[in-house]
Amino acid sequence: MIAELRRVLSAGAEFQTTGYSLEPKYRQSQRDARRIVGYTASNTVRVTTDDLASVGKIIDVATASGANQISDLRFTLKDEEALHAQALRAAVANAKRNAEAIASGLGLKLGQILSVEEGSPRWIPRVPRALSAETITIEPETIDLRAQVTIRVELVP
Repeated sequence: MIAELRRVLSAGAEFQTTGYSLEPKYRQSQRDARRIVGYTASNTVRVTTDDLASVGKIIDVATASGANQISDLRFTLKDEEALHAQALRAAVANAKRNAEAIASGLGLKLGQILSVEEGSPRWIPRVPRALSAETITIEPETIDLRAQVTIRVELVP
């Protein structure tokens, strides 16, 4: 199974050990003091992939290879900075259009920009779509990234 796990991971997935622990297991009888009877080893691995269709297969192979806990499945933006910049440009263009419409309605024009403030970026999950592997169905979210800007503009005649 390890060979299959490596094959799955080599096809576009990355893995990294993020934690390792070794803890003693104790037994205590009424007559004897507590004594170590064995150890429990834990190895925590983070797997990252761009291929959403392979997520179920990676989980299948990991569990078949001995993994007994799978947790913290997250879907994130790969190029968050570029997408955030794109959302900010769109927010600025929208704010400018709104300011122009307000100025026009008042019979005025836009003057100097007095200030610009960025609101907090927001990630909004959308309706998931299902991905199926042989035994596991994963439902990733579509993520909308929205940006908010507030622009104070001088209005001139």
